[in-house]
Amino acid sequence: MEEDLGDEGRLPPTLTGVGYKLTREAIERIVSGSGAVRPYMATRMPSFGNDHATLLAHLFDEVDAPTDRPTFEQAGRHAWGRELIGGDGLSCITCHNLKGRKSLGIPAIDLATSPRRLRREWFHEYLLSPLRFRPGTRMPSFWPDGDAATKSIAGGDTHRQIESLWIYLRDIDTEPLPIGLADPNAYELTPTDQPIVFRTFMQDAGFHAIAVGYPLGVHSVFDAEQVRWAYAWTGRFLDAGGKWDDRMCPPTMPLGDIKLQWPDGSMIESSFPRLSTRRQWRPDNAVRNRRYPGRRSS
Repeated sequence: MEEDLGDEGRLPPTLTGVGYKLTREAIERIVSGSGAVRPYMATRMPSFGNDHATLLAHLFDEVDAPTDRPTFEQAGRHAWGRELIGGDGLSCITCHNLKGRKSLGIPAIDLATSPRRLRREWFHEYLLSPLRFRPGTRMPSFWPDGDAATKSIAGGDTHRQIESLWIYLRDIDTEPLPIGLADPNAYELTPTDQPIVFRTFMQDAGFHAIAVGYPLGVHSVFDAEQVRWAYAWTGRFLDAGGKWDDRMCPPTMPLGDIKLQWPDGSMIESSFPRLSTRRQWRPDNAVRNRRYPGRRSS
């Protein structure tokens, strides 16, 4: 079904520079008929067979590969990629699908397919100037003349912003969806068949908290720093969403009602005071004589 995308919804992308745009593997998939990523288009790519796919992938790469192909130093992980792509950043999800989830508006190409198809250097250049690669595209430039429109993310560093987007999309299978597409209840932990152990930071249990959720609906948290059980609660277990959405890592709060709270202080120190000292424990003479009969104590 054709969507309201103008010519971009009717006509396939130009072949100009396609060997620089797409990886060899992507060209092979497309020519062999298995690389469709635009189900909304009115046109369809036929299959030309595996032999033609391999040959054309080699020829396109040979013809289009620039002699001065730029290289990009990887700028960390996706520290800002999720924020940039979401509703609080550049709002890419307003037009683009992502990981099979529909966009908030028109269904443009799923961005999760980008790292499997595109060359990294082309991705950088295209985001800097989409109209240069595809005249008439509705895709705006958020970095006109190389200057980032959003200064509050990554210090306004254009390269770091684009690279963060690339790395976030590359790792999308193991990353949470951005704000705007993510289900607000997607990260609630619910024990079903077996207990759940979740390492986190919890109020009144410290930075070394280990929460344990049980299918019966009675849960507890262990303070590994003070070596003590902190408290127990009933009902729902925990929501882990805050660990993804907030860089300041707010304390995780129980979703149920706290029913039992233990006092501060190490359980080892209160129960085994001799083990909490630095003095080496040595058995008294009577114990030694029992362990080693026939030997005298000195």
